[in-house]
Amino acid sequence: MTITLPPATDHPPPILGIPFPLDGKLYIVPPCSLATLRRHGSAIDKLGEEGGSVKLSGGAIDTIVSLAHEALKRNYKDIDSDFVAENVGLENVWDLFGALMDASGLLRKKQLADAAGAGEPAPGEGAKLGELTGTSSPLTS
Repeated sequence: MTITLPPATDHPPPILGIPFPLDGKLYIVPPCSLATLRRHGSAIDKLGEEGGSVKLSGGAIDTIVSLAHEALKRNYKDIDSDFVAENVGLENVWDLFGALMDASGLLRKKQLADAAGAGEPAPGEGAKLGELTGTSSPLTS
């Protein structure tokens, strides 16, 4: 398997992340940007609550493709969402979602909090994304 990285002369150094195979090549899935997390926060929370059920709605598929595309675009400027959609299937869609959440630190923080036996996670650790970005409640002054 080959690791595909953008040329150093065309782009800044790649953002570290989790290796994930697409189309026979290994891509580095970097963390989602805060803008991506803000845009998709409530959809991510909903997917997390569903816990990887086999019932994938069109909305869930669109969310995962959008998240993957936006994250991968940080390292691979020319990648498009059709490429992502064509190369992710039922056999690896939840692995990809897990990689996206782990690369962003959300899954890892929740797992650490669960492993520590903490009842409620500390602020910013394992909380729902909407709670972290303020998208789950109205703005306060």
